[in-house]
Amino acid sequence: MSEKRDFFERLAPTWEKKPGPDADKLRRVVRETGIFRGQTVLDAGAGTGVLIPFLLEAVGPEGCIYALDFAVGMVEEIKKKSFPENVIPVLKDIHRTDFPEAFFDFVVANASFPHFTNRTRALEEMRRILKPGGGLVIAHPAGRTWVNQHHRKMAAVAEDVVFPAEVLGGILEKLGFVPYCLVDEPDFYLVAARRGQ
Repeated sequence: MSEKRDFFERLAPTWEKKPGPDADKLRRVVRETGIFRGQTVLDAGAGTGVLIPFLLEAVGPEGCIYALDFAVGMVEEIKKKSFPENVIPVLKDIHRTDFPEAFFDFVVANASFPHFTNRTRALEEMRRILKPGGGLVIAHPAGRTWVNQHHRKMAAVAEDVVFPAEVLGGILEKLGFVPYCLVDEPDFYLVAARRGQ
C-alpha cells in the first residue's frame, strides 16, 4: 500500500500534464450513471479531480461531491482548483472510511478501481456507505485494454488490471449489487450497479 501511495504522491504535481481522456468521454461517464441534481456523490480515487466539473454539472449547486483520495498530493491538487463549496476534498482510504452508513446516492470510481489494494473490501465499504438503491459506477474512459497495457509498463501498478465488464458485474452481484449497465468498448469502459436493499 505504501509503495502505491508513494507512486501517486510522486505523480500528483504533473498528473494533468500528461494526455488524459477528453471531455466528451468524462461527460459520458457521468451521463451513463444517472446522477441527477441535488444528490450526494463520492468521487472515490478522485486523483486531481478531473471528473469533478462533470459531476458538478449533474448535481448542480444543490448537490454535494466528496472528492476522496488516499494520496496527500492528489488531494492538495484538488484544493488548488477553484471548485465551489459543495466540493469537499477528503484524504481517506476507500477500504475503510468513516462516512456514515447509507450516506451517498452515488459512488463513482473513475480510473481508480484497479488501484484499490483489496477490491472486495473496497466494494464492501462502498456498498456500506451507499443508500439502498444507490448507484456504484466503475469507469475507465480510455478502455480496458489500453489501461491494462499501460499499467503493465509501471512496476507499482503492473498488477492493477481492469476486469472484463461481465466478470466485474458478476463480482458485484455476489456482493449485493444489481448491475444495470455494462459497457466494455475498445475505448470506453463502464460498469454501473445499484446497491440491493
